[in-house]
Amino acid sequence: MKSFYKKCEVEVTAVYVSPAKRMLTPRVEIHCENISEPQVLTTKETFKSAREAELFGAMMARKWIDENVK
Repeated sequence: MKSFYKKCEVEVTAVYVSPAKRMLTPRVEIHCENISEPQVLTTKETFKSAREAELFGAMMARKWIDENVK
């Protein structure tokens, strides 16, 4: 899932924590104009569906951008 927020490109991917348990977690990659290195965010939160994981990841990205991008 790709999106843009405050001049930052955000890509959220739902990845399996454990394929046997079928639980997913978001992996968030943020690229901003004024920050040289891409930021990668992860969490230990798990979800039963890719959509839930992606929505949580998007929320994580917005929060990080609000706190770190001027």
